[in-house]
Amino acid sequence: MNAIHLSRTGWVALSSALLLPWLVLVWVLRPQFPGQGMPTAATAPAVSVATRPGYRLGTIGSWGQLQTTRIVLEPPEDYIPPYFTTAQPLRWTFRGYTPATLDALWKEAALSPAEVAVFNEPAHRSVEAGTIILSPPAATVLGLSPSARARIYAALAQFPENPPQFSPFRSRSELVDEWFNDSIIPPDIVALTRRLLYPRGPNLMLSDQDLVLPRMPDASHRIAYIKTLSRKSSLLAELLVPHGANVDGLARFWGQGRRSKDIASILESLAQRPQGGSIDVIHLLPPFARSLLYTYPKVDQERSGVLRDCHWTSFNFFREQPDDRFTDLSFVQQTILRDYFLCSPPYQLGDIVMLVGKGEQGVHSCVYVADKVYTLGDPLELRTFRAR
Repeated sequence: MNAIHLSRTGWVALSSALLLPWLVLVWVLRPQFPGQGMPTAATAPAVSVATRPGYRLGTIGSWGQLQTTRIVLEPPEDYIPPYFTTAQPLRWTFRGYTPATLDALWKEAALSPAEVAVFNEPAHRSVEAGTIILSPPAATVLGLSPSARARIYAALAQFPENPPQFSPFRSRSELVDEWFNDSIIPPDIVALTRRLLYPRGPNLMLSDQDLVLPRMPDASHRIAYIKTLSRKSSLLAELLVPHGANVDGLARFWGQGRRSKDIASILESLAQRPQGGSIDVIHLLPPFARSLLYTYPKVDQERSGVLRDCHWTSFNFFREQPDDRFTDLSFVQQTILRDYFLCSPPYQLGDIVMLVGKGEQGVHSCVYVADKVYTLGDPLELRTFRAR
């Protein structure tokens, strides 16, 4: 059995898939589910446990009350194969496009006549089986405005053949200043990277690392650059348990998957303390989720072409042994139709939150844990499913 070789952006997508399904969960930071209310926040007593410095309190609900603090995770250097740091030629694939629809895209992106002329040059364009492929000059791509880049890359992101746009590096807009904190990246490279960022919802994306890598002074800086771009903003979350709290409701919420008796034991011990107590949410999750939280995948662990992505992690949430059939999107779709139903608030631990794109395609999935859910802000529909 041979290890598969993922593209750099494919690896980023895999990293996000394994790291983020447990992290896109627990804080009140962005809009709630489009068209949906949030869980009722009136089923738990007010918390008297002291909040730790640097932590923020969440809302009170059937989950109790959480206190959270933000952290930034960065993959180890040995998780980044050398070919991730090698610049690739620019290649844009527009499947199903015609010259007319491509010209319409240029118009929507408000490109200048000079930019349109460059992108339309026959030397930069080829057609393969109804697909238009562009090899745009680096200088022209560097000069795109953020709005033009956003519009063009939104079109490219519809097709997996464009991995830099399909699975871009991303940072939440309000945290972009933290993206390069404590990094050895030279200031001019940071400035260039900022020029290449483009908006998608409340986030800023980067798909043009191949324009930046050749400007790095040496291999160590290229590795540091990819490590820095691969940073993920995450949360440490603790459940607050006041002295004398009735933990039955908390045990029912956190004990989904027939674990309530085990959960009740630890919660009761905290409630019996004179000042109450707190417990890291990681200790309240099923073993499979605990094993992946705050980790990055090793590329050489992915064998025989099996890509353990966000759907694999989400649908295996309560399983003692993961089922690799969830690496097959068609099996995921069959499972949703057969074993799940669309649910409304109040949500419960283990519900599947799925971003649905064009053609009812499940673009990304994650697991609802507690409190309000941060949404990525992509132009996709959020749906929440619960096992029958």
